Amino acid sequence: MLLAAGKQPLDSLYRYINSDGLLHFAEIKKDANGYKTIIATFKNNHEAILDNIKQVLIPYINQNKIVERKVSIYFATGADGWGAGDITAMDLEYYKDDYRKFISVLKHEIFHTVQYTVARCHKHKGRQAHPLQYSLNHIFLEGTATYISDPAPKTPVQYSDALLKGKTISPN
Repeated sequence: MLLAAGKQPLDSLYRYINSDGLLHFAEIKKDANGYKTIIATFKNNHEAILDNIKQVLIPYINQNKIVERKVSIYFATGADGWGAGDITAMDLEYYKDDYRKFISVLKHEIFHTVQYTVARCHKHKGRQAHPLQYSLNHIFLEGTATYISDPAPKTPVQYSDALLKGKTISPN
């Protein structure tokens, strides 16, 4: 409800981008203790998660570069996660306590932010990309990120089924 009444720019952006997002709070309320456990598990395993991500990504990053990313956790419809610019975000409602899947997609999305950082440093000024070049670049970016860590993309029907199947957090 804070987002609905919030006056901060991010609150307005959330309402605009995800107008039905407030409906997700009903699920959060229903499974609040389960989500608290999931978040505590992430906090307790923070270093192990970082080590796992580093092992996968370090071979692809210039040794002279420092990569720092904050990961946002959200509850929304339409994507299980994304990485663009300096933003990496994951939809916790989609994963529930499927930690293995969450970490796999997290690596994929963090790699996208690394790709963006490299591309930003090597951007050709004054040239507009041809639509075919733009499309091939997108395929390349998704393909290499999938090579690093497969997000196992789903069709819209599979995505809906996964959300319905995961309506409750599975017991330990």
